[in-house]
Amino acid sequence: MPVSHSGKSITQISLPCTFFEARSTLYRELEYFRATPLLVRPEQTEGETEDSILSDFYAVCAYVVAGLHRFGGARKAFNPILGETLQCSLSDGTACYASQPSHHPPVTQVLLDSPSFRVHGCAELYAKMKGKTVGVKQIGTFTVELKGRGPGGAKRVYTYTIPDALTTGVTGGDKYTRYTSECVVYDAANGLECVIAFPNRKKGSADEIEGAVHRVADTGVREAYYATKESKRKDKQRVAYQGGSGPVSVLTGNWLSHLHVSVEGVDTLLWERKGMDLPTIEPREGERETLLPSDGMFRPDVTALGEGDMEAAQVAKEAGENGQRRDRRLRNGTEPETPSQK
Repeated sequence: MPVSHSGKSITQISLPCTFFEARSTLYRELEYFRATPLLVRPEQTEGETEDSILSDFYAVCAYVVAGLHRFGGARKAFNPILGETLQCSLSDGTACYASQPSHHPPVTQVLLDSPSFRVHGCAELYAKMKGKTVGVKQIGTFTVELKGRGPGGAKRVYTYTIPDALTTGVTGGDKYTRYTSECVVYDAANGLECVIAFPNRKKGSADEIEGAVHRVADTGVREAYYATKESKRKDKQRVAYQGGSGPVSVLTGNWLSHLHVSVEGVDTLLWERKGMDLPTIEPREGERETLLPSDGMFRPDVTALGEGDMEAAQVAKEAGENGQRRDRRLRNGTEPETPSQK
């Protein structure tokens, strides 16, 4: 009799390798962060100005939106193993690192570093399956640092959240992803906040986005809010905007293709997918001796699937899952004693 997994966390469901691609979730996670050309800013010739502050803020907003179309893929990536690491580069020279410090709940840490910027963060991934639909939440915040852009050559720091996603057609039929919560970008030093919403309209494009940039009065409240990100923003009353004269600017676009900012009726294109070449992820194949043994490149299930050996991949996948289950029992003190331990 078939076993129903409806309503379960997808991290607790063991799927056959026919659903998988030959890479770990840590490598898949990097797809979201690949729009790095948007973070390479022009040299400041007049020092820090209001225009440069807003221009950099819009660039970070564009970077956040530009990564949304990289969510997911045709096949599922292998769940990361507790203690798994990643070390690679983007083709533009950006160094990339990731690790899995927790498996129950699954938590992923990410770091991208270049001479111009740094992106880092830590998020708990929660994915729930119901029928052919999977809902995904990334609970946590990410930080963008633009080096040398602040006063006296200091860095500018921004935080942002990733919206919840809902993908239908995971196990059959047409596959479609939509975002179901707001995405927030925040500049604490300059009191700027951008809230990006996904209306999911029934008429017109369901992939449209709309947002507004405001000046925030109480930065302490904002930082406390982002530290405990909620899937639905029920406490809008906690936000106090300065002046009450409306937004600084309005954002419109489509998360699959483009983003515009409108300031006093003048539109400016911030990002367009069609004209942008994303740097590729370059595993350090030629530097295998420098990688940690825990690097996802060495996983037997990923290696076997990459070589087309589905049977060996399935065996390796199940062995890894059983090892993690035993590790959890040992940590919880519920692993039965062996004869040698008695």
